[in-house]
Amino acid sequence: AHVFAYLAAEYPALEHVLDALESLDVGVSVTVRGADARLIARLQQRRVKLQATPFDLPRILQRSSVVVHHAASNTSHAAMDAGRPQLVLPFHLENTLMAQRLLKLRVAVGAGYRECNRLPALLARALGDSALTQRARDLARELREHEWRGAERVADTARPWVD
Repeated sequence: AHVFAYLAAEYPALEHVLDALESLDVGVSVTVRGADARLIARLQQRRVKLQATPFDLPRILQRSSVVVHHAASNTSHAAMDAGRPQLVLPFHLENTLMAQRLLKLRVAVGAGYRECNRLPALLARALGDSALTQRARDLARELREHEWRGAERVADTARPWVD
């Protein structure tokens, strides 16, 4: 098993998340967006692999069992596309809205930054809940099989106005 975490340096509970990740008995790689030299030096002292930026997210997701992130749209969609269960840690409104949707889809577990004490249990669930993993895989398959015609629909709707 492998956990990939894409976190933000300004996340209020970053150290708690890193502590929880470090306590896992699986491989962990971490990217911290906005990390300064001091934070990078601290990260290099931890028992996690520091993933450089920029990185190839689809490739990393293929080898990851779980994705830990703040529920930003791009990472959320990439994890859904890869069929990976997610641990979402939102701290902005748009992240919270995305996290709520992922929870409703049953492809993620989540916690707010004031709920750090729940992180070890949530990580264990994300790694060990076969129903969560299966739902993430099923959703990825559904997304691949669905015929997306959004751009065509917009063009069809606009055509009478342009012609």
